[in-house]
Amino acid sequence: MSNWFRIARNTFQESLREPVSVLLLFVVLVVIALYPACASFVFYEEQKFVVDGTLATIWFGAFLAATLAAGNTVCRELRNGSILLILSKPVGRFTYFAGKLAGIVAGTLFFGIVSGCAALTALAAATDTYLYETSLVLIPLGILVAAALIGAAMNFLRGASFSEWTNYMTGILTVGFCLFAITSADKLPFDLVEVVKALLALLAAMTLSGALAATVAFYLDFVPTLGVMFGVFLLGTLSQFFFVRETGVASLDALLRVAYALLPDWQLFWLADAVAMKHIVPWRYVGWAWCAALTQVALLILWGNEFFVRREAAAIDRKC
Repeated sequence: MSNWFRIARNTFQESLREPVSVLLLFVVLVVIALYPACASFVFYEEQKFVVDGTLATIWFGAFLAATLAAGNTVCRELRNGSILLILSKPVGRFTYFAGKLAGIVAGTLFFGIVSGCAALTALAAATDTYLYETSLVLIPLGILVAAALIGAAMNFLRGASFSEWTNYMTGILTVGFCLFAITSADKLPFDLVEVVKALLALLAAMTLSGALAATVAFYLDFVPTLGVMFGVFLLGTLSQFFFVRETGVASLDALLRVAYALLPDWQLFWLADAVAMKHIVPWRYVGWAWCAALTQVALLILWGNEFFVRREAAAIDRKC
């Protein structure tokens, strides 16, 4: 257990130390912060505009974050042969595989939680079609500048990783300001509980995407992993259109059902439309979404580990 935790922690830290991680987080947070200012002339549908825009930005950004983290932490370690050194120590293959997967999932969830808090702040800022809280737009942008300055100071004074500290400070300041903005508001222009449900369901999808990216990265290099993940993203988003149909041919219908069962149906985790239309989402739906995601994650761990233990360690770096 201690080896698994160390591998997971190191993988999480490595994913945050990559410059592309802080760049991606900054881009997503800037886009989210600007949504309330772009909600003019939407005919009193500013909350729907901001909900749809922020959740779509978070979801696509988290998918990229999971893929990039898997490519930078798993593929690189397999390519440079570090796996041979790790497996020569008292570290089992399942421990190594599960630790890497847990670290990538943790990095993806970090991205999702920080972005989700930024989305709540943006929703609090979108008070009216022609009016928005300027401070709730400008302060999140200032937080990014402050986080970058703190990261630069830690890098200069202590030699710490600029990207890692900037990510940490961005998360702390963004979450803290979100809590302040929500608790200090007299009345929120949105249903906080329903938005939280939508974010929780989206975090379940992020957990699954992180596990999937980690599993694929153990067998493919970075660019093929990116291509496979984009394919899964597109097919999973349109899986109901492609696979949930009756063709009249029993064998083809069975094949479509198998394909639908194997591919994640991302639409099941997407609750932005329900929130925008002010529908009440039962908590049990969120719970079942997490159960479905964790079940698929467990299957990925079993399937990925089964193939990983059969591979010759000395040949892994040559294939990646």
